[in-house]
Amino acid sequence: MDIGERLRLYQEHEAAACLEARCIGRRWREGGLAVDYDDLEQEARLACWRASERYDPTRGVKFSTYMTGMVRGYCSHYRRDRVPMIHIPAHAQPRTPAIIVTLVGLAIEDVA
Repeated sequence: MDIGERLRLYQEHEAAACLEARCIGRRWREGGLAVDYDDLEQEARLACWRASERYDPTRGVKFSTYMTGMVRGYCSHYRRDRVPMIHIPAHAQPRTPAIIVTLVGLAIEDVA
């Protein structure tokens, strides 16, 4: 494939790659992970460009299928590289009085 064809593939599928990255980020956020959507979208664009470079249409796979796998892989690598090495379990993480007040429904003066 020539560079024009690769550029066309990238431009057609860039928005879908960013949407996939946002969906992945939303799932991570629901799981309690802090997510920077701009960074995830950048990883998705990079994966889309890399997929357009490596895509081989003679293998019989649609480009969108090939690109989606690469976007998920790039996002997983992003998460792996930015998550702390030591995982602190939820029960061991410090709780703030505001959270306790919200959960119990008491005022801070009532707790003391």
